[in-house]
Amino acid sequence: MNAFARTMLRYTKPNTQINDADPSSPVTETLLVIDGERPADIGEKPGDTVHYCPLDRLDADLLARVRPDCVLCRLFGPDIDATLVALALVELGYRGRLCVVAPPLPDAGIVRREIQAQAPGMMVEVITR
Repeated sequence: MNAFARTMLRYTKPNTQINDADPSSPVTETLLVIDGERPADIGEKPGDTVHYCPLDRLDADLLARVRPDCVLCRLFGPDIDATLVALALVELGYRGRLCVVAPPLPDAGIVRREIQAQAPGMMVEVITR
C-alpha cells in the first residue's frame, strides 16, 4: 500500500489500524483509488485490498470484480478531477461511497454538494488535509 492510499485510508476510516512497518498488514475495507496515473510505489501483492485504476480504464467489470467499499480520488489532478470520476461512476451504476481528498478549502460543504449534484445515489465525502 503506498503513502497516498495510507493517507486516504486514515481519513476515510480513522479507526482502522495500519501497521506502517508491515505493508502486508490487514485492512478491513476494499478501496479503489482512481488517479490520473498509476503510482510507481504501489507494492501490490495478490489479494491486496487497495486497487488502483486510471479513470480511462474504469469499467463495470472492474467495479464488479473489486466491489469497492469506497472509491477514492483527488479533488483535482493533472488529468482528472472528482466531478469526472463521479460522472463515470454514475454512468457505471456505482452507488457506494466516493471519498474526495482535497487541499484545505474555505467551505468543503459547497464542494461536496457540487459533486453530489452530479452523483445522485452516491455518498460523497470531501476530506481536506
